Amino acid sequence: MNKQVKCIPETRYYRFKLILISCVMFLLLIPIIGLMIRYESADETEWLLVLTLTGFSPLVAYNCYRFIYFSRLQPTDIQAVKLERVESTFRLMFFVVEMDLKGQKKSVPTLAVFASGLIGPNRIDDYSQRIVKVGYDRKRAIAVIVDC
Repeated sequence: MNKQVKCIPETRYYRFKLILISCVMFLLLIPIIGLMIRYESADETEWLLVLTLTGFSPLVAYNCYRFIYFSRLQPTDIQAVKLERVESTFRLMFFVVEMDLKGQKKSVPTLAVFASGLIGPNRIDDYSQRIVKVGYDRKRAIAVIVDC
C-alpha cells in the first residue's frame, strides 16, 4: 500500500473499523470456543458460534469493500481547498468544500469519517481550517482528501 493511500481519511477510517470489529469479534469468540472445547457435544455453543459469525460477517464485508474501494480510488479534478465548513451526522462529521468541476463551482461533501472525540483515526481538529488537496469521486459524487 503506497503512502498516498494511507493518507486518505476514508482508508484510515475503514481500516480502523475493520480492526475494531475484528477485536470485538475475537473477544466474543474466545469464550464460545472455550465452551465448545469444554463441552464437546454442546450444540448450543455451535449455534452461538454461527450466530456470532453471521452477525459480524456483513459488517466485515461492508467495511472491507469500502476499504478496498477507497484504497484503489483514483480521484479526478484534484485541487487545493480550505476545509472550513463542517457538518455533522450523528457522531461523525464531514466537510463541505467548494470545488470547480468542469468550470462550475459546486458544493461537494466528503464522507462522514471525521470524529470530534478521542476515538477514531481522523480527528476533526487535525483537518479543520487547513488548505489541502481534494479530489472528486464521480461515482459517489463526494470529495476525497488526498493530501497527507
